Amino acid sequence: MPDNIRWNKDEKKVFKKLGVADDDTALRQLIRGQRKINGRIFFALTEILKAIPREGLGAKSIKALNKAQKVVAVIPGEDPPFCERVRSR
Repeated sequence: MPDNIRWNKDEKKVFKKLGVADDDTALRQLIRGQRKINGRIFFALTEILKAIPREGLGAKSIKALNKAQKVVAVIPGEDPPFCERVRSR
């Protein structure tokens, strides 16, 4: 493992909250990767839900979309490993 990996402030907060040792580079890289995956999933789901037209949908479908939006909204959450925010391009 490279010794010169730099962790940002946000990552350091997550590692501290999880109790990950400073020298556990493998676990830190795993958490970094999972946060990126979580962020991409959150971004993709958010964009998909915004793109679905609601006009002409029945009440049952609108209710399901509203429920999905509430579920997606909490993906970043308060619990680690959180999400790394993805910016739109």
